[in-house]
Amino acid sequence: RLCSTRVPAHAAQTFMRWVLEWRDWLAKEYPVIARKCEGINLSETETASVDLVQAHKVFPGLPLLMSLSYFREMARVARDGGWIVFDIMTEQCFDAAHLQAWFDANPWKWDWSPRMCAVHYVLDMFVQLGVSFAGSFLIPLHPGVTECLVLRKQNPLRFTAKIMG
Repeated sequence: RLCSTRVPAHAAQTFMRWVLEWRDWLAKEYPVIARKCEGINLSETETASVDLVQAHKVFPGLPLLMSLSYFREMARVARDGGWIVFDIMTEQCFDAAHLQAWFDANPWKWDWSPRMCAVHYVLDMFVQLGVSFAGSFLIPLHPGVTECLVLRKQNPLRFTAKIMG
């Protein structure tokens, strides 16, 4: 089972249509269950019931507390051994070259603005929720990049044992 988050209401309408079409296409073509989100949680999804929780291009424009609320929910709904994959804008996404690209794109009149999440804070939060970091990679988000994090939920007892010894 897969739970896919949706884009916030303030996003561009064409992008919103694309996201909903993508979610619907995934559910039609693959054994995926698409669930709606409530804007801060995944209340329609049962605890420990999802093999893959994936969000693409959702968090780069969300306020920090909303993103953190979703991160907690993603950890809640992922089953033991399940994967959590999403992209955020980290410090790495605002190096000198990417920052200049953002300024050159003149984003001041856009209907959204990039929001940075400190990667170590996010990863520490997930560790406290029994989720370990598996890796990351950069992906394009015009005019810059986002960092896609790949995480894995672990049984809390095995996770504690792994940390302690």
